[in-house]
This record gives sequence, C-alpha cells and structure tokens, in this order.
Amino acid sequence: MSLAISNTFIQTVPIRVTGMALGYCAYERFAQIVHAKSPNIGTNYLPYMGLIAGALAITQQTIAIYAVALLILIPLKYALAKEQLIVKIPLFLEDMHKTVGLEDHNYTPLPEATKRIAVFINNLEKRNVMITGPAGSGKTALIEGIVQRICKKDSSLPENLLTKKFYKVSCVALVSGTTYRGSREEKIDEILKFTKNQANSVLVFDEIHQLAMANKSNIGSNNISVLDFFKEGLARSEISIVGMTTNEEFARHLNDPALERRFNRIQLKQPSFEDSLHMLKERARSLLKRYPSITIAEDVYKEVLTLAQKLLHQNSSLIDQGFNLLQTAFTVAGFEGRNRIDRKSMGNICKEYFDMNPDTFVDESLD
Repeated sequence: MSLAISNTFIQTVPIRVTGMALGYCAYERFAQIVHAKSPNIGTNYLPYMGLIAGALAITQQTIAIYAVALLILIPLKYALAKEQLIVKIPLFLEDMHKTVGLEDHNYTPLPEATKRIAVFINNLEKRNVMITGPAGSGKTALIEGIVQRICKKDSSLPENLLTKKFYKVSCVALVSGTTYRGSREEKIDEILKFTKNQANSVLVFDEIHQLAMANKSNIGSNNISVLDFFKEGLARSEISIVGMTTNEEFARHLNDPALERRFNRIQLKQPSFEDSLHMLKERARSLLKRYPSITIAEDVYKEVLTLAQKLLHQNSSLIDQGFNLLQTAFTVAGFEGRNRIDRKSMGNICKEYFDMNPDTFVDESLD
C-alpha cells in the first residue's frame, strides 16, 4: 500500500510542479493588469496565491485551466502595455485634427501665408509664427483651413506641412484655477512634456496676448506672465508655436524683444470684398445644413455685407456681423415657416431686430 501511495505521489509531482509554475505566472499576469488599472490596489500577494493554488492542482484538467488563463492574460497584458504607451492629451489641449479637421468648411486659401507658415515651423531654430491682423482678417481661419487640408491629404500643401499635428491650447483653461503657487506651472509642464513627446506637434494659441496678460504679478514679486513660462522651450527650439492676435494687442502686450526674437511674424490684411463674400457664403453653409428647407437668394449675400458694414463697431469684423444678420434671418424664417430668404425679408429683419430702416438696404458694394 505504501508503494502505491509513493507511486501516486511521484506521478503527481510533475503535475504539481507544472501547476505551481502556471499558477504563479497566471496570478502574476493578473496582478500586473490589476495594478496597471488601479495602482492603489495591493497586488504583491497574488502570485503567491497562484503558487499555492498551483501546488494543490493534482489533475490535468486544472492545469489546462491555468494554461488557458495564461493564453488570455498574456495578450491582454501586452495590449494594456501598448495602450499605456499612447500619450494622453491634456484636458486643456484640443486635437484640431479630430475637431476642426472633421468639419465641412471650405476656407478661403491664403497661399502665400500658408507657404510662409510651412517654412517657418520647419526651421531648425525659431520654429514659431505670430499671425497678426485686424479682427476678421482670417487669422484663425488660416490655421483651421490648413488643418482641414492636412486631414484631407491635400497634395497642394507642402509635403513637410502634411506631417504636422496641430493642438489648440485653451487659454481660459490654462490660466483658470491657478490661484495657488505651482498650479499654473503644473499645467504648463504637462503641455511641454506632451509636446516634446509628440513628433511634429505645433501648439496653437488663439488670442495669445491673453497669456501675456493673465495672472501677471500673481507669483511673488517676479511680475511674470503665463507666456514667460514658454520662453525657455522657445529659446531651445523644443516647441513650435503658432500664435494669433490683433495688431493692437500685439503692440500693447507682446512688445517683448525676447519674444520677437523667437517668432516669425505674418501680418494679414483685411480681406477684400470678394474674399469676404466667399467667406460669408462658406459660413452660411452651416445655416443651410441646419435649415435644409430654407433657401437664400444669391444676391442677398452681397447686400448682407453692405448692411453689415453699417452695423460694424469696434472689435467686430465684417464677416462676423454679416453672419449674425444671416443667422437671424434663418432663425426667424424657421419660426415663421418660410422657406425663402430674399432682400425684402432681410429688410424686415433689419427693421425689426436691428433698428435699421429698410430703405437704407440699397444696392451698394465695398470696393
């Protein structure tokens, strides 16, 4: 009987050893996955539980279960590791290729400005661009148009521009919640780390002068701004930035020799009447899409721009004012169940909603 027991034990030794090895590995893989998802959970004991469980495995069926578990857990572990290699975009950064790049707008191309941007951001040093111009000159539209064309793989773009990735920085999110010393630096460090780890990345700052103004003199007595924290990265050419602002704001807040040395400036002029007309029609596509049953007479666009000029005020643009007139007309037409916008209906809109005499809505053009 003792011989039978001895033979049984010997026969189960390989099974026990195999079970222990498989059990330890399976539990270890499980522990790694749990720890990756929830670092605060203690998992060091799990492999030893697998070791004990494997020692108690005395059947080939149990070993088969462990083997199947490993076949599942090992690929899962490496899939998880691959996921962790993907750098997450900070909350205050917008991947323009996933937002603007997917929109259906046809921006007015500015070939000369686009070519200069392509050259500047591919420089070995001084890879930064400052786009200035009056309100409504197309500063933001210029970059958004480039991003859309990159997403569409537009062959007319310079090849070295097609590989760039544009990330728009939310200036509001960047400067908000920075009452305590260090919170602002943490946000900026997160941006810089992300940018350095992403090849061909370009940071886009709309209204960049806000960073020169924001939280100034809030840190001790250094009197430094948010933009000052980027100067080191600019000086070392570790980052590439495209900033946009008006000529007035540039002169008032960005008149800094240290910044001017790091940026190539592109100055845009107010668009011509024909360009403004084209831009207005493109913006109106969103209205036509929202109100598919409403049409607009072709001659209304020109008249809208003429009227928009009468409504212009400081810090507004002709395109924005014209679009505001158009969207009001579409909204009212939707309320009233009309399916056509013509000059007469625009005249009524002007009188009722903008306090203008429709008699002033005459055939004029901007030369």
